[in-house]
Amino acid sequence: MDNFEVLQKAITETKYLSQENTYRYRPIMRFFYHKYEEAENWLFKEDIYDELKDKIDNYTMEDLERDLEFLVDNLSLTTVQDVNNINSLADFKFKKYRYQLTDYAIAIERMTIELEEMEVKVASLSPKRFEVLRDLLKKIKKLDSLSNEELLDTWERITNEFSDINRNYQDFLKKFQESKTEELLQSTVFLEYKNKMIQYLKDFITGYLNQAEDIREILKSMDDNFQDNLIKRLEEAERGIPKIALDFNYQKFNQVNLGKWRSIYKWFVNTKEKSEGDRLLEVTSNLISRITKCASSLIELHGNMIKRKEEYKYICKLFDKKTNLTEVRDLSNAVFGIYRVKHFKGISKKDTDSLVNSYEVKPTIISVLPNDKKVRAEKRHSTIVDKTSKKKEILELYEKEEARKKEMLKKFVQTKVVELKDEVRLTKEERGYLLNLISKAGNSTNYFKEPLFGLNYKVNFNDSNTTCRIISDDGIFTLPSLSIIFEGGYDGIN
Repeated sequence: MDNFEVLQKAITETKYLSQENTYRYRPIMRFFYHKYEEAENWLFKEDIYDELKDKIDNYTMEDLERDLEFLVDNLSLTTVQDVNNINSLADFKFKKYRYQLTDYAIAIERMTIELEEMEVKVASLSPKRFEVLRDLLKKIKKLDSLSNEELLDTWERITNEFSDINRNYQDFLKKFQESKTEELLQSTVFLEYKNKMIQYLKDFITGYLNQAEDIREILKSMDDNFQDNLIKRLEEAERGIPKIALDFNYQKFNQVNLGKWRSIYKWFVNTKEKSEGDRLLEVTSNLISRITKCASSLIELHGNMIKRKEEYKYICKLFDKKTNLTEVRDLSNAVFGIYRVKHFKGISKKDTDSLVNSYEVKPTIISVLPNDKKVRAEKRHSTIVDKTSKKKEILELYEKEEARKKEMLKKFVQTKVVELKDEVRLTKEERGYLLNLISKAGNSTNYFKEPLFGLNYKVNFNDSNTTCRIISDDGIFTLPSLSIIFEGGYDGIN
């Protein structure tokens, strides 16, 4: 762990956030911060008192002076004596100070504002950010052509875009793990915007897939030398900026930038494990399935009740208007059906297609068995038939079919590399076999087990701007151009 000694020190600048007089300290610090945003850095205590005297009950100038002294002692404020407007020795003796926020205090106030806005802050999944990040990475790839100013600006924009992508997606998905969201998914209110939510997630996945492959290829094309050159150029550019602090830690600066670059690389490129981008894709797809299942359950459990609620109210009113039991029974038979009823269904034996009177149609006679077990006809016992030969025949047919498929498809394994680009003519079975291999591999560049011949294979996607048209008897299938590479040998191949 870097800088462990620093982690063991207390941050005194945050003391004003949790003290007995915090209700006075925080308004003072917030007033300073608003003035800081308006470029008014130095304030007199009279300015502060005029702002707060009507907002804090029984607040006096002496109270303010004690509060300012506490904030100065705990390094939240700095002071400077105003010597420009001193007219007497008494003025100099009583030291008329001006106050200013420290750098730590500015960062702490920003943090408190962000905490206050957290409840109303809505995380979003914007696929456009991936497009912006791709263009910025293309720009920084031309490292030698960038000036120091352009390099720092491009690097800052890259890190900001990446931080926003990572933070927004984490915050968005975290919302679905909260108890409030779980209750919402189980409520009927969720049905109103279920489709919008699913479409929103699908659009994000589509945007990610359209740009992720380009970003991955850009990052892969940058070797270790590029990483070292980038860190050196960033340090060189930073050294060119005049600094008041002479003890600026450039080693820490380089470590931070190196960590940011490695995080971006691991986010999009698979190393030993899944990249964070692939995890995002998997989690988002699971989220869509979860939303769909919840919505289906709600429709099944509550849908009919929601639709028929008004109908049930109307039926209750009809029953309430009836004056005797006979009328109630008649209405019950009409609404709920006859208590004991038997339905007979059959096909009428009509002798002609012409329109005839229903009374002229010959009756259909249906034999039924009684429900009473005592008079029910005895069941006829059937003998067990030996079906061994039939099963053997079916198994032989299956084995012949599998052998025929292997004989037809082994040409792909023999070639070792199957190129799918431009136009390719395949049979329906050949197309199904290759598409099954592509579907199993997905976007991964790892090797997978081929199910028919037992060989390892992987899928390499070519330039994303080119496509392949697979022409078959039953239609044309279009997909990005790619190649399937088989590894090892097959004993059944000469």
